[in-house]
Amino acid sequence: KLKKQGGYREIREALEPLKTIQKRIVLRILGAIAYPDYLMGGIKDPEHKRGYIRSARLHAGAASLVSEDIADFFPSISTAKVHAVFQHVFHFRPDVAAALARLCTRGGEVPQGASTSTAIANLVLFQQEPEVVEHLSQLGLRYSRFVDDVNVSSLAPMSGEDTAAVVHSVR
Repeated sequence: KLKKQGGYREIREALEPLKTIQKRIVLRILGAIAYPDYLMGGIKDPEHKRGYIRSARLHAGAASLVSEDIADFFPSISTAKVHAVFQHVFHFRPDVAAALARLCTRGGEVPQGASTSTAIANLVLFQQEPEVVEHLSQLGLRYSRFVDDVNVSSLAPMSGEDTAAVVHSVR
């Protein structure tokens, strides 16, 4: 698939029977969590539909907007990181977490296109992201993430120094 900024993105959808197993992991495990409001991509939320439109509305009227794309996000998510999600977010025993991580990765990384990949991508930043969001919120900034696209906005204009600080916090 062609990327917006040029080059190609490799999409890897699982084949059967792995595809069915991954769908069950999404339905029974990954879909059972209440995701934070700032996460917008790939989340079924019947009360408040999440997606690009909701993210845009969150930042509407802002005087300043900082947008960062996490480069090669899916390939940067290792089997070890997926294992940590299953063990520390869902509290599975290490051996079960390891088995689930192997079912959700290919070649040691999360493949873009698998049914489990977006949900895992939403959870992989579980250790650092809430602190970053809280810090930015205390500064009067609004934060959202649509899988690998991070947006931070301010109702007041931000200086170059403020923008650099936001980028540093996000990275």
